Amino acid sequence: MKVKLFQYIIPFLCLTFMSASQAEAATRGDKQIYYELTGKIKSSHALNDQAIQVNVRDGMVALRGRVDTLAQHAEIVKTVKSCRGVISFHDVIYITKGATADDQVITQNVLAKLRSDPELDFLDIEVHVSNSQCHLYGQVLNKEQAKRAHKVAKRVRGVAKVSGHLKISNALTETASLTTRKSR
Repeated sequence: MKVKLFQYIIPFLCLTFMSASQAEAATRGDKQIYYELTGKIKSSHALNDQAIQVNVRDGMVALRGRVDTLAQHAEIVKTVKSCRGVISFHDVIYITKGATADDQVITQNVLAKLRSDPELDFLDIEVHVSNSQCHLYGQVLNKEQAKRAHKVAKRVRGVAKVSGHLKISNALTETASLTTRKSR
């Protein structure tokens, strides 16, 4: 009986304790966040010619598009971080011009490709690039996801070699089995 009680109370407690930014987002509407971000991006001299798509839902911001330089990408990240009410930020922005073999540019483009893939976008994969060699770190659910992440990274311009350090984890499966287990 105690196990069942905690199955219902713990999720409730998790929902009732919000961070300050989540509380801010709850009081500040998505439209306000959207208009602030689009206004800042359009008014920025470094970003005004860039086509950036902004989506906001429940305080979570998703940006898609292309910028010319790494400096412009950094400006966008700074703009999003300075916006009140933003809970999280999903970055799918590609750096296009001058994107030769600069490791930072390659890193950003690999991350953008991984986040734009519907089978990989929810995974927390870290990317480290050194001398055009890409290293992938994190956890995936199966070998197929690891192979897919490797293929996606390999297709990015400037990547010479991909080393996968991805671990297969059944964390989601284990969590689901714990919640369905009967109490004794």
